[in-house]
Amino acid sequence: MTDFRSTAGQGVTGAVDGTKLFIGNARFVAQSGIELSTDAKRSMDELSAAGKTTVLVAREDELTGVVALQDTPRPGTREIVADLKRARICTLVVTGDAEPVAQSIARSIGVDEVRAHLLPADKVSEIEKLQKAGRRVAMVGDGINDGPALLQSDVGIAIGAGTDVAIESAGVILLGDRIRDIAGSLVLGKASYRTMQVNVALAVIANVLGIGLAAAGFITPVVAIAFILTSIFAILLNTLRIRGVKLRSEVAHDVANAPLAETEFAVPAMVCGGCAERITDALKDLPGVREINPKVPQKHVVVRYEPARVGPGELKSALDKAGFKAVEA
Repeated sequence: MTDFRSTAGQGVTGAVDGTKLFIGNARFVAQSGIELSTDAKRSMDELSAAGKTTVLVAREDELTGVVALQDTPRPGTREIVADLKRARICTLVVTGDAEPVAQSIARSIGVDEVRAHLLPADKVSEIEKLQKAGRRVAMVGDGINDGPALLQSDVGIAIGAGTDVAIESAGVILLGDRIRDIAGSLVLGKASYRTMQVNVALAVIANVLGIGLAAAGFITPVVAIAFILTSIFAILLNTLRIRGVKLRSEVAHDVANAPLAETEFAVPAMVCGGCAERITDALKDLPGVREINPKVPQKHVVVRYEPARVGPGELKSALDKAGFKAVEA
């Protein structure tokens, strides 16, 4: 490919064997002077409504195809969003995807507010609006287009498995692909700040007492050295208390290793693969459900779950609500 050019957040152009190609979103293709047919617009609307991102491919001045991409939330995203809500932290999806796609993803992870169809500069503007309203903003991102927003936010958090641009733009970097560490980093940050405050208070108190006792003539050089060493030792012990802080990611790990229970339901109405998918969708978002195994030929479904978080009654209610009358086998 020759004459390659990239427009951030929109698309790319280039030439293959002398033929110019355009690949990008609808706005990018339209700005390139290529007209979208009615069928193409209808296909894009249908795919967007299904939660898919559409990418258009054009050759010269003719649209040749519509490619659908499906975003999948990282494992643990719904749980971390629930944790943030319990901590009274507002969550917001800021994305360059189309509105229907963004809304679909937001619903699946439990986020209520969405800002969609944004270019990198638009993401920065959204963060600036929140900051001007008196909010402190933490931005989590992993892509090239997230770099400017990560720099603008009060705390930029990059996923370690993301792009180099995002990692270099962020102040906090999560190892690997473990998004659940976001809550742990917040807990650790607050614990570190509290520890620093106590350390400063200890140092000030020690110095004030030492100066006062020295002025009164009660401190000899040996006592002064012992006094200083005692204050340093107290600060060191207080700092070491951070090692005992239980991070949310560690709690999630403990939960992941908790013993599981298994229940099998007879589901007479499960007659096809589509039914199995609907049953899986009905159960997968329940807290504590770890594994769902539909057996279509036997019309049974086996569910493994954490008994401390969910029970057979709740599983049965979810199946009944989805239109599948279930009987515990």
